[in-house]
Amino acid sequence: MFSKSKLLATLAGFLVLYLLGWAFYGGLAENFFLEHSVSGAHKGDSVDGIWQIAIGSSIVSFMMTTIYQKWAKDTYSAKSGFQFGAYIGILLGLGLGIIIYATTNFMDFTGQLVDGLWNVVYYGIAGAAIGSVFKKLQK
Repeated sequence: MFSKSKLLATLAGFLVLYLLGWAFYGGLAENFFLEHSVSGAHKGDSVDGIWQIAIGSSIVSFMMTTIYQKWAKDTYSAKSGFQFGAYIGILLGLGLGIIIYATTNFMDFTGQLVDGLWNVVYYGIAGAAIGSVFKKLQK
């Protein structure tokens, strides 16, 4: 269950999710999402939030690694990892994101759509990192 390759792939996925999420949401697109969010919906920066994001990113990375390992069937690569991650992004970012838009008042549709499309790329990159680690460590 906890092989070296799985732990390193999980770590790689975590680093991509955590750092790329921070760079995108906390830097590059921060103003865009503030403009498209409902007033008061953004929690702001806090130490608790940083740890909660790290824990959530760890869980997502571990589950992506676990599912990818079964899905790829020992044919690991950055390309198949990206494809797998993009599927996760479509599922979570677009599918679940539109459901969240329909059932909450968190963000306008433009913001939700941009977030959904970003998620396809974001999880795709994390999947590519996971696939690359598995390929490099494959026996």
